[in-house]
Amino acid sequence: MIAEWVTARSNPSINPWQNTWEVNAMQQLSILLVLLACFSLEQIAPGENPAPQSCLDCHNGVADSKQAGSPHLRLLESVHKDLDCTDCHTSFGMEGLDIGAVDPHGDDQAPVNCTECHENEGDAYERHGRLVVGSDPDIPKCSSCHGTHEILASSDRSSHVHPINLSSTCHSCHTDVDLVQKHDMLRGEPIKLYKRSVHGRASKKGMYVAATCNDCHSAPGPDGRRTAHRILSAADRDST
Repeated sequence: MIAEWVTARSNPSINPWQNTWEVNAMQQLSILLVLLACFSLEQIAPGENPAPQSCLDCHNGVADSKQAGSPHLRLLESVHKDLDCTDCHTSFGMEGLDIGAVDPHGDDQAPVNCTECHENEGDAYERHGRLVVGSDPDIPKCSSCHGTHEILASSDRSSHVHPINLSSTCHSCHTDVDLVQKHDMLRGEPIKLYKRSVHGRASKKGMYVAATCNDCHSAPGPDGRRTAHRILSAADRDST
């Protein structure tokens, strides 16, 4: 009898109750896993997320897919490493955030105003070419030349306005087809000529005293010194 019982337990074809128990167990386990998954999804639903306590909770290069890398890390390597986010983004705060919205801070936030700290540069930057500040949205902004969170000293080789990079920075706008057609700008040929010139080749090789774009095109500012923040049209009597 014992031998027959052991044989029946080990042979599902002889013991149909074993199959039934195993099927029921698997079904119950599957149902349990589905319930756990649903519970987990509910826990991470946008409406249930805890409110962020700092900028890094969202703007970390992972949660914020708009940024290439963490803006915080880039800021720490910049000349503004000692500033807090809200020193520049003055109208942003943690109150009233809707983290489920496309723009969690709302669409009426004030843009960064660099002239609150850089007053002299703001006084000098009234025009660029034929455009007047405040009259045309296409006029270059501070970030157009200097960058955003990654702003470096002009003496840093990685800076957008370092002599070896300056022609490429100017190139980004002065070869933009839409801007060229809209504002009747000179196309990229002058920049290509510069890069092939003795000045361009010298700058690229590290001779930073060689002339760059702003050395020829900058005009005197309010203090009488030439500045790249005052690049004027060739038709302007103050243009160099």
